[in-house]
Amino acid sequence: MNYLVHSAAASALGWTLAHSLWQGALVAVALAAALCLLRSSRARYFAGCLALLTLLAAFCLTFRHELNVPAPILKASLSLRLPPIPQNAPSDFRHLPSAFRAADFLPWLAPFWFAGVLFFQLRN
Repeated sequence: MNYLVHSAAASALGWTLAHSLWQGALVAVALAAALCLLRSSRARYFAGCLALLTLLAAFCLTFRHELNVPAPILKASLSLRLPPIPQNAPSDFRHLPSAFRAADFLPWLAPFWFAGVLFFQLRN
């Protein structure tokens, strides 16, 4: 499992899932605007199907793009500097890193996402 998590595909899938949040929000806003303007049930249905296809296309294109991004760029982005741990802090806290980097945790999204998809498919 450790090998799968630290692969380029898992990292790309993690970044793709993170990007799908804002992409989905944009598509949802566009669909909401379209549904306010459209009155025909056929046109509203078409708009909904088009939104779903747009989400699928955006996911696939983002995944392909993330597979081609070099690894050092992925590791350097999205870091948050934490304040230094005081010397009088308990020894349990001294081993903590001084920076939280989302890039280190995004590859772990892939197995959890697959497990969630599998769970909801087997639930029916």
